Amino acid sequence: MRRARQRAEQARREEREARAEEERAEEEKRAEAERLEQEQQEREADLVLELQAKDAELAELRAKLKEAEELKEVQLKEAEELKEVQKAWGRKLERQMLQRKVDGKLDDKDFTEFAFLITKAGGQGVEKYQVDPEAAGDNHARKFRMNVNIPKEIQQTKIYIRDVPFWNKDKFERDHADFAVRLPDRLMEMDYELDKESWDIRKYDPDEWDYKGFMEHPVTLQNGYRNTKPIGFYTDKVAHTKNDSFLRFSIGLIWKKTTRTVFSIQTAILCKCGCKGRCTLDPIIVECNRAINRLQNGDCEMGPCACVEYRGDWPERAERAGFKNHQGSESCMDCKALKGDMYKNIEQYGLIHMPHEERTQENYIADLKSHLVEVKIDSEIQREALVKQSKFKKDYPQGRQIEGKIHPFVRAAGLIRGDLLQPYCGDLQSLHTLEHIGLPGTVWYFRPGPHAHTGVSLLWNVPGVHNYGIEHFTLDRMVDDVLHTLALGTEGKYDGEVLVEALRKDVFETGQGNQKERLQYGVLKVRKEIKEYYKRMQAREPARKISKIDKLTVGMLGMENKKGPNRPVLKAKGGETSDLTEFCYEIAEKHQDKSEKLKTLAKAGKGLINLKLKLKTLPRKMTITQTQECLNYTKTFINGYKRAGCHMVPKFHRMIHLIRNSKKFGNPTKHATWWDEHENGIMKRQAEQTHGARFQEGVFEKVMLSETLELDAF
Repeated sequence: MRRARQRAEQARREEREARAEEERAEEEKRAEAERLEQEQQEREADLVLELQAKDAELAELRAKLKEAEELKEVQLKEAEELKEVQKAWGRKLERQMLQRKVDGKLDDKDFTEFAFLITKAGGQGVEKYQVDPEAAGDNHARKFRMNVNIPKEIQQTKIYIRDVPFWNKDKFERDHADFAVRLPDRLMEMDYELDKESWDIRKYDPDEWDYKGFMEHPVTLQNGYRNTKPIGFYTDKVAHTKNDSFLRFSIGLIWKKTTRTVFSIQTAILCKCGCKGRCTLDPIIVECNRAINRLQNGDCEMGPCACVEYRGDWPERAERAGFKNHQGSESCMDCKALKGDMYKNIEQYGLIHMPHEERTQENYIADLKSHLVEVKIDSEIQREALVKQSKFKKDYPQGRQIEGKIHPFVRAAGLIRGDLLQPYCGDLQSLHTLEHIGLPGTVWYFRPGPHAHTGVSLLWNVPGVHNYGIEHFTLDRMVDDVLHTLALGTEGKYDGEVLVEALRKDVFETGQGNQKERLQYGVLKVRKEIKEYYKRMQAREPARKISKIDKLTVGMLGMENKKGPNRPVLKAKGGETSDLTEFCYEIAEKHQDKSEKLKTLAKAGKGLINLKLKLKTLPRKMTITQTQECLNYTKTFINGYKRAGCHMVPKFHRMIHLIRNSKKFGNPTKHATWWDEHENGIMKRQAEQTHGARFQEGVFEKVMLSETLELDAF
């Protein structure tokens, strides 16, 4: 029993141990499971943390990437902005360099080599012009021409007149070539297209257009002043080397006070057959006249234009008008005063009456025709006789004239020795086409003599002789202006006379007894006085740009002439002379007790100063009273200058007509040629940088480049 109980107890114990073992195993299993679960949870937690860290890292990377992209975008934008700024500065650089080229401050070689250096230094805008300075054989001018862009509307203004005669300097003979010209109608159409507003009469004060010269022009009367535009043309001869000069012809709208170049030509290439250059100029002028007539007929978009005036210095106007220069016995276009009577009876000049017969278009044409001989050629024999006796003569009077034993036909025609064949008259054009004139044909000869004429002009039509002129253009439209008449004329004479007399009387106290030394030492003191005068003038007119003479010399006073007598005259630019007149008047007035001449010049100068001040304040349309007042000041000046015993020149006579003609053209300061002279100076510098072999083309390129800059096309 006891063993049974022991066995049962043992069994129960074993069972308990087995259960305990199972429980332990179960507990261990549960603990292991819990451990594994905890480890899993920990791994999951670690993984979450790792993922969160990666997410944070990824977010950080994304933020950095976005920031980098934004920075890159900003940098690209800044780079684009910088690129645009550099392009803008490049265009500005190109424009500035082109402007300096237009102004004659850079030649082709300098321009292209500077472009190379600027480009290599990192600059932009001029890379297309660059030429390596060390590269041999590169044509700088060609490189520039190939890359500069002239707008089509500007290029279209230029045409070529075929087979124009000229003097070939290389071959030393008469030759023919196509000649570049910008016809006035094309130029004015271009000007209108570029700036239509400036052609609108409503933009301008009535003072700009309400004057007789425009309002009474036949084109204006026919079409009405609101539908008509006033135009004028200008010529001048400009010296650009010691041995050569060029003639510039320009045209423009009067209201704008600027002109555009029609053509320029070297005087050295004008035909030298004895025609005085007419073989070269006449075909060009005829084409220009036709273009002006088209403008007057209204054959352009801007409507009819009235050619109201021709401005320029006297020699050019006289040559174009067929008048003798001031050396002739009767050379005034406004009156029939003889050379010796120009400075007499000054007081008798009034607004209506004057001591000499007035010259009109009608009596001018009648007088001209009285010196013309019409010759009708009906057969080859007559033509051969005329050809045989019409010889070219290169000395005065130049031209193709009758010489030798007079043929019966020539005598019957009324010709005598010395009669000059007239080109573009009758059926004849060039002097060289007489041999080929069609039959029957008519030619005209001009008879030189002691009168005002040198031949037939192409400026206006001569009824029965030719119709190549400008319609409605008359002698009274050859307008004097203050620049050439006053500043480069009478004011220069007055300034020179005052300064030389003051130096001779030693008013600047040089202490020198010798006249030559007084002039030399005195001029140095005058320079200081002039500087002080300029300071006073600038303080009085701060906004004004004064034309200053930097270093006055004795030679500039006309006292060191190598040719001819020493006659006092201030040789300076027009603006410099005009701005110094008041100074000279002050010198004469301050030191008038030093000599009777200075006293008289002081009185004369007062008239001149009063005239300039009066004209400066008056509108274009002057009243009769205002015009008479200006004429009185003019007569006071001329009479005083003459009484002082000073040297008189024809521009003193022209000065009277300048004021008298203000009845028709208004205040002469309103149609001065300051702008044209400024353009002449620029073209002179351009001409100096242009090869003589392509002068016309080279100058035109620079003129059209200037107009391109005006368009702001760069």
